[in-house]
Amino acid sequence: MSELSNPHRRNTLKALLYGTLATTVISRRSEAADAPLVSEEDPTAKALHYVTDVHRAKDAKPGSMCSNCSVYTGDRKAAQGPCSIFAGKQVKAGGWCSAWVAVSK
Repeated sequence: MSELSNPHRRNTLKALLYGTLATTVISRRSEAADAPLVSEEDPTAKALHYVTDVHRAKDAKPGSMCSNCSVYTGDRKAAQGPCSIFAGKQVKAGGWCSAWVAVSK
């Protein structure tokens, strides 16, 4: 049996690959969970009119908030999570900024 068609070897390689991917995802999620909250005084937050409570946002469309934004990368049901706009920081799920874009369905 050739090495390329060896099912045991293929399964072992798949298991190693999936294990590595799972470890990477878990590691990144735990790092994101430890990230500090972005402050409304942060220069990027100010430029994007970020607020921790969507009800204080003057330009927010009804129903828009960080948790249903396409750049919010956290758990949609959590109180806060990471946002790709604010690298290394978390935003309040009920917050809002002018970079808000609806999640495509």
